[in-house]
Amino acid sequence: RTGIAMRGVAESPDLARISGVNVGAIITWVWIIGASCAALGGVLYGMTVQLRPELGFGLILPLFAAAILGGAGSLYGAVLGGMIVGLSENLSVMIIPTTYKPAIPFLLILVILYFRPQGLFGEKSR
Repeated sequence: RTGIAMRGVAESPDLARISGVNVGAIITWVWIIGASCAALGGVLYGMTVQLRPELGFGLILPLFAAAILGGAGSLYGAVLGGMIVGLSENLSVMIIPTTYKPAIPFLLILVILYFRPQGLFGEKSR
């Protein structure tokens, strides 16, 4: 029931409220579930590498590039964007030196914003 209520609130909060769904509680549950998944991901990532204060700093640009490349608000676009960013970043070391590897997501952001600002699966604004 909670999952169906989440989908209803995501589509139309007013209609979900009229249907008897406690929109505030559903939004709270979404934040709790999202924060729990992020915390679990951080713990699992921290187990594979040495813990240090700037641990996630190197992940910010590739994650942002994947979201922009796929299109904001598109789950399938984010997955495809992540695959494209990961593959292009790792295959680029055949052409350029490894020290330039972090620049590849930045270049992908520039290219996608120039040619298709809404992303691969994003919709054009009206």
